[in-house]
Amino acid sequence: MVKRQGVKDIQMRFFPARCGLPALSKDELVTCAAALKPDTRILVLGGVCLTGISGFDHRDTRFSINPCTQCFYMIADPDRVDHLQENGAYLLSPGWAVQWPEMIKKWGFDQVQAKKFFKETTKRIVLLDTGIHKKVRAEANAFAAYIGLECDFYDAGLGFFELYFSRQKELWQSRIEHQKLTQKVNIGFEKAAQGEMALDMLSRLTKAFNEEEMIKTIMDMFLILFAPREIFYLQLISEKNFKIFSNTTAESD
Repeated sequence: MVKRQGVKDIQMRFFPARCGLPALSKDELVTCAAALKPDTRILVLGGVCLTGISGFDHRDTRFSINPCTQCFYMIADPDRVDHLQENGAYLLSPGWAVQWPEMIKKWGFDQVQAKKFFKETTKRIVLLDTGIHKKVRAEANAFAAYIGLECDFYDAGLGFFELYFSRQKELWQSRIEHQKLTQKVNIGFEKAAQGEMALDMLSRLTKAFNEEEMIKTIMDMFLILFAPREIFYLQLISEKNFKIFSNTTAESD
């Protein structure tokens, strides 16, 4: 899909889809991104598996966590998904369907328990077929037969997911640009404040009535700009006569 969109600056990484059983952890996402460069920005897309994730510092702009209400909304029209579920359909994603025996095992069900569980709330199985897996319909039929229900197919294709992915990518890049712009604006304000301060100092210099006042003003400027512990200013009066100014005392020799 990324190749079809002609995107060259994006790499795909994948994390376990367990639907919160157990919940996805921050460490798992960090592990997925371990091979990436430290300054790589990471957009995380998922469903309920992301809703409880925590541990990311709000100041850390590397990760952008974007949970969807449910994963099916990423591959099919949400209104269509809601309609199917409201009419008793249990939806399958292709990834779940091709590994349904392992998923049932993880849930701790045998066939009798699985039949009882699904028949309490489900009228039929519907596979949202994206067209990626060649044997996915056979696997979906096998799962439906295992729990004693009929199986239907909805040709979702990849078009909706491509739109969803493009939209999320654009929003993500827009947020990044906004952050960069905000940083530039803050730097601009900081420079403007510094410029205003410098103009104020220059104004004070022009208002100095004598050399001593001018020296003290210059020392004040250095204190504000560089915050040194001490400042010394050597005023040469003649070859053998000079005066030393500091930010605390003034000495002559």
